[in-house]
Order: sequence, then structure tokens, then C-alpha cells
Amino acid sequence: MPSDSTYRAATGRGAERGTVTIIGAGPGDPGLITVHGWEAARRAAAVIHDDLVDRRLLANLGPSERYSLRDTEPGKRLARLRELYAALADRGLSVARLKGGDPMLFARITEELALLRDLAIPYRIVPGVTAATAAAAYAELPLTRRASGRTIAFATGHAPLASGASGLPVADTLCLYMGGGRSRDLCNELLATGWPPDTPLTAVAQVSLPDQRLLHTTVAEVAGGNTTLPTGPVLAVVGVGAEPLASPPWSARVPRILVTGRSVEPYLPYGEVVHTPLVETLPPDDPQPLVDRAVRIAAGAADYDWVAFTSAAAVEALLMAVRQHGGDGRSFAGVGLAAVGPLTASSLRAHGLSADVVAPNESAADLGRVLLDAIGRGANHSPPRVLHPHSDLAADSFAKMLSAAGCEVDAVVAYHTRLPPPERLVRVELASIDAVAFASPSAVRNFVAVYGSRAPRAAVLVAKGERTAAAVAELLGGIRAVAIEELAGLSANKAAAVTR
Repeated sequence: MPSDSTYRAATGRGAERGTVTIIGAGPGDPGLITVHGWEAARRAAAVIHDDLVDRRLLANLGPSERYSLRDTEPGKRLARLRELYAALADRGLSVARLKGGDPMLFARITEELALLRDLAIPYRIVPGVTAATAAAAYAELPLTRRASGRTIAFATGHAPLASGASGLPVADTLCLYMGGGRSRDLCNELLATGWPPDTPLTAVAQVSLPDQRLLHTTVAEVAGGNTTLPTGPVLAVVGVGAEPLASPPWSARVPRILVTGRSVEPYLPYGEVVHTPLVETLPPDDPQPLVDRAVRIAAGAADYDWVAFTSAAAVEALLMAVRQHGGDGRSFAGVGLAAVGPLTASSLRAHGLSADVVAPNESAADLGRVLLDAIGRGANHSPPRVLHPHSDLAADSFAKMLSAAGCEVDAVVAYHTRLPPPERLVRVELASIDAVAFASPSAVRNFVAVYGSRAPRAAVLVAKGERTAAAVAELLGGIRAVAIEELAGLSANKAAAVTR
């Protein structure tokens, strides 16, 4: 990745100013942003975004100042950007400018770069996935073909393609951006400039999103009004590249899994993940008890035998508090670490710590059993002291289980959980979802608050742990939730269903 020294500055004032990173955010699915773009956006103190940037990407960026251009009139957009850039740069802030697709293609980038140079603001540019290549991938439309498709042309559909035959791009495949509203006129223009009536045309609407739609037709069908292109953001591929390799494409055969918790990694092998967190974590209402424990741990004055983590959020909260008070991973020397499952153990590894005990089934009850077994096999110490950092909504059954076995449990609220506020809450169309994954009872409750108590028709519900499974049964009409491993057959089932 380029370092800050690679920023382009119009004058020598760069060190005095804030900086701007112009980032291609991709055409839809927030996962299509590049690693470089994501890291730059996540680190930025302020974010300026277009209306096509997916709200899920914005919701996962974390704390930063947000400025939307959604309601800015096109003629006033540049003036608004000048105002924002100048104010944020004068404050010395790092700014992420998120643009849909790739910033260097049909994104009015020339004016923005001139504006940044005029304001003497250092900037850099991070490329992104453009709608044409995303549509080609999700609809299985190779834009180039070995024998018949060696050239591609990109054009917008806002205005006529050409005043005459000489003005039309000459290519085997034509990719038309933003032409849904003029699709009939565009196709008549193609016919007038020599394209055969039976030229294939594939329109991809909402590319890479859960409600993606495909339409395979011909130029003549659209020109004659017999076929209408889908509404919304649409990319039309015309010519050789419009012939699909498979129908339906892979994107229609792969299950879509709505993940409502923080982590998506466990679900990636089973399908396309739609990540819309329904739980966010905040510092506890009263942080002092956690601070007191963190101070003692950082100073080496705590005499705990074990720290039992029943969530990755608890790991983050306690480790952050310890670091803030001068400690680090070495502060846990001689203390056993217990993790509720692989995700929580992975969170510990991210901080340079290794769990001594890991529950196999992502449940607090399982963690209690394996922890008590480890304590029983260890040196005699009566009573063993266990620190249990937890959510404000956690049940006390875990602490009671350890206490009943003779442990001295110090349970402390490490974080507060809540439903994300409206500006960070993203609602998806459940009809496009094949499975919904819940990592906690609070995620189930929040799902009901957002979508109601009717689960998606025919969707598989996945629960992490016994309490979460019980919440699914209680709040979603008695439906039995399954373990994540039971998603293994979902892909084959969907593929068979859509190809019947």
C-alpha cells in the first residue's frame, strides 16, 4: 500500500492540511471494496459518500463524521464538496471520499481532482470494482471471448450514443451504464447505427446485491417496446459479451445468508453473506467496575486463576481497558484463558494471546463444563478465582454454574449491547434470503423488532449456542434453529431448486 508520502499535493502546504483519499466503493455488495480502500475508509476521521454507496459498508466503518451527498442537487454538488473539503482540511482531518464503482470511470472525477488541487489538499486515489466487471462476474458474462469478442466499449446512457454511425463506439461488446430510463431509445440508436436486431442484450439490475435481477433479451425486443429493462441501477451488456455461459448463473444458485452478528467468517464457506449487524456494542453504562479490574490486571495485582470469555466483544472490551491503563498481553501471564468458541479464541489470538480452554459448541454451558474439567485437572487451589467479563444482557447461569462447583466468580459488565440507531441500521428484503444466522439472544430480539416475528419463508435459521436457539424458538414461532454445520447441504438444495 502507498504510504502517506505518496499523496499528491499541489503545493508545499501538504503537511499543514488534512488529507483526502478518493475510494472506489464498488457497485453494490460492500465486500467488493478493496482491502486498501476498506482500510483507508476505516481509518478516516470523516467520510463523504455518494448515494450509491451501500449502507452496510457505512454501518461497519465505525465512528467517524459522516457527510452524504444524497440530497445535494447535481448542479450544486461541486460547491458542496468544495465547502466540505475546505472545512475538513482546515481542521487537519483525514477524509475518505467514497464513490460508487470505480472513481475513474463515469464518476465526474476530473472536477473533483481539480477542486482538490485548487484547495491545495493532498490526495490519493484507490481504484474500485466497476459495475461492468461486477455484472459480468455475477451474471456469468465474459466480456471478452477468445474467438469473437476481443474489444469492449464503455458508454453512458444518459444522452444519445451518437449523432451518426461514426460517433458510436466500435466494439464486440458494449457496456451501457445508467441507461435504464432510456433503454428503448438506446436500442433504437443501436439499430440505426448498424447493430443487428438479434444482437443479444443482458441487463443486470442491482448488481451483486441480494435483490439482483437479470434480463436476457435482444436489442430489437427492447427497441420495439416488447421488453422493458428493470428499474433501479442497471448495467446493460450488448453484443458478444451478453451471451451468458450458464443460466441461471452461479450467483442465483449460491445461498444468501443473512448474518445479524459481528462476525461473518464462519458462514463464508456456505454461501454469499449478507452482513447487516443487528447488535452493536458500547462501553458499559457504568465503566468503573471494568476499569477497576483492568487497572489491577495491568499492574499485576489481580490474583485471578482464569478469565472466562463468553464472547469476542468481551475480549475486545477487557483487552482495550487493560491497554488503556498501561498493560498488554504480558499482564495475563500465569492466568488461564477460556474462550466460548473458535471465534472468541480467534479474537484472543489477534491480541497475541492463546486460549487454554475452548468450548467446542459456542455455548456458555459448554464453556463451563470444559473450564471446570480443566480446573479439576489443575493444581489444588481453593477456591479458584475466575473473572467473567460479559454483556449487560448476559444471563447469570454461567456464573452460577461455576459458583456451584466451588469457584469464586468475579462477574463484571464489560460492554453494553443495543440495536443500531436508524442511520446505521440496514433492512434487507427477506424474500431473497436463504438462511438467517443469529449469534446471541439479543440479535434475535432485535430481528423481531426490525422485521417482526415472521421468519423468512423457507429460510433456515442458524443459532450460536443453546440460549440463542431457545430465543429463536420463543420469538419466531417455535421454529427450531440449527447449528452452523447444518448449512452444508444448503448450497446443493438451492442449486437444485433454481435449475428445475
